Amino acid sequence: MITLNKVLAIAILSAIASAAAHADGMPTPSHVVVVVEENHDYSQIAGNSAAPFINGSIITGGLLYTNSHAIEHPSQPNYLDLFSGSNQGVNSANASTANPYNLPAQLAYLQSIPNPSATVQQQIAQLQFYVNYLGPQANVGGDAFPKSSNFNTPISTPFTTPNLASALASNGKTFTEYSDGLAAIPGATDANGNVVPSVINNPADPYSVGYAHRHDPVANWISTNPTGNQLPASSEQDFSNFGKNGFANLPAVSLIVPSTVNDMHDGTIPASTTVGDTWLQNNLSAYLDWAKTNNSLLIVTTDENDYINSTNQIMTVINGDPKLFQAGSSDQNINHFDLLNTLETVFGVTAGNLAGASATAGGLAFANGQFTATAVPLPGSMVLWLTGFCAAAFAGRRKSAA
Repeated sequence: MITLNKVLAIAILSAIASAAAHADGMPTPSHVVVVVEENHDYSQIAGNSAAPFINGSIITGGLLYTNSHAIEHPSQPNYLDLFSGSNQGVNSANASTANPYNLPAQLAYLQSIPNPSATVQQQIAQLQFYVNYLGPQANVGGDAFPKSSNFNTPISTPFTTPNLASALASNGKTFTEYSDGLAAIPGATDANGNVVPSVINNPADPYSVGYAHRHDPVANWISTNPTGNQLPASSEQDFSNFGKNGFANLPAVSLIVPSTVNDMHDGTIPASTTVGDTWLQNNLSAYLDWAKTNNSLLIVTTDENDYINSTNQIMTVINGDPKLFQAGSSDQNINHFDLLNTLETVFGVTAGNLAGASATAGGLAFANGQFTATAVPLPGSMVLWLTGFCAAAFAGRRKSAA
């Protein structure tokens, strides 16, 4: 006679077997390159004629996630979420007159400069426009390294919390962030293009173009004497170094952060969308072609949707070697924590070394060595719960039989 306990036990054992099969079927790429675009909703990129390269060469033939979401607003905490599984306390509540990401405070500082240059006068005019336009929202910025009033002197020490780079290192895997425009920042690179600890802002950030510290999560962990989860200077390089020794010598995971011009941030939509799309084509198409035959992947995502709607829906798409993913679309509900979890687990990072909220995220669905829309792996915690429940079910059955 089949009892309820037997039915439950069979169902649970089936689920555990399925989870184990998924674990065995995880994709194993050699290299993954992740590019983060800025402030665009899903519909402003996916299926939009303003982004012909993304749609024609990355989404077409790739795996598009149609239910992908950012964690929060504004931009910077999402970069930190993606890199470390936490915004590290940086959020829209961080504004204060001591924080140069408070735009009125920046404006007051610039207005206090004696005999301002033409450039500073232009910055004042731009800032005044934004302060008037944004109203109360003008002081909601947050920065992981708040600066003193001259914008350039860090008043914090590097973070010590777990992050993607340290998680990968725990399993002997490598990571580099390639920041577009970093070399243009005085002191950010040496004469040979080698990075030095970058905890300074572009003095014109956030209201002019180029490298932006707030889009540079890795810099917040870089230390001249790294300990624990802190990172060496080599963890961040100018984008000009990307692939210069051949794509086969790239780190396991590369994070690419285009400048505020090239990441679709600056300018009006859809013109800014096309600028970012063209930059991707000019700079990543060669890697994409190489990845398709070299067991590697390109992932393009967006930091957040800039308050376009309440769902904070963004575009996330995978392309590269077709044996690593099923082409098409997935409606799996994912966010930055899921992507972080996946970047860690496909390179063998164990549960105890997963960074922040990625430890409890489900990750991108996979089956039979491919990312897919059809099979969602069970988190390790769920497998343990099911195992315990199964044991309890059998124990209860044996007790009642006795």
